[in-house]
Amino acid sequence: MTLDVTLLRAEATGDALAQAAIILAEELLRTAKAQQTPQEHSQAQKIARMMEDPHGKDLTIALADQAFRSHQPARIADQLRHLLQNYGVPRYMEWWERGALALGGVMSHYLQPGRAAHRRPPTPRNQ
Repeated sequence: MTLDVTLLRAEATGDALAQAAIILAEELLRTAKAQQTPQEHSQAQKIARMMEDPHGKDLTIALADQAFRSHQPARIADQLRHLLQNYGVPRYMEWWERGALALGGVMSHYLQPGRAAHRRPPTPRNQ
């Protein structure tokens, strides 16, 4: 169904304009879904699951806001551990993502503050 915008401008007022907007929105949504790639569909499904998981949504926002902005590995590890303790592992993620996040929380105990996360490799002597 195609919407004639010029006709809409000339004749539509009030309820007719609202109905035309609904028709246009439906058409745009159908077109967008028809052109969606499998990867985009998968991402949309994950976002929908996140919206139904309040603790997972809060954790995701907190991770982006508090942990991932830092460039200090010790700070990221500390925040990851703290946030996982407060919110738990999100239910909306795939099993392997939940496992990786939980493992990151456990491994964060071993990253000592003040230690360099990336050490320079030893240089050979007398080369």
